[in-house]
Amino acid sequence: MTNLRQRISLVEKFIVARELAKRHQESVSSEMVNICQVLLEEPAIEDAIRIGDVYALLVEHYWLQQADGHQAYKLICKMRERSIVLSYYLEESLIREVYQYAGVEYPGDNGDTSPGNQGHDDEEIEEEMDD
Repeated sequence: MTNLRQRISLVEKFIVARELAKRHQESVSSEMVNICQVLLEEPAIEDAIRIGDVYALLVEHYWLQQADGHQAYKLICKMRERSIVLSYYLEESLIREVYQYAGVEYPGDNGDTSPGNQGHDDEEIEEEMDD
């Protein structure tokens, strides 16, 4: 039962952070960031919410609301380090804009939608259908 309560508590914290992010007010901005940082440090976070959602909330906050491209890029790099598929959580246009701001070429997603993997799955499906 304690595990369930902990998971509910984590979900509630994330909901509060999302609501704060929607307000677009500087006064609640630091509170939202603090909640997200606490969630990212939580060892059991993946039992309750997807960590990519927390990172995405922060990236969007820094890029869209704070115009802090440096921090947004750092967070995207952390997502990649954790093998989080960026396109599941962030619009590709936002990802490309952040990379462009950082002066780094966008290497593609670290999931099945990366340039090196595009079309590969379709070929496999066609081969399986031919068999």
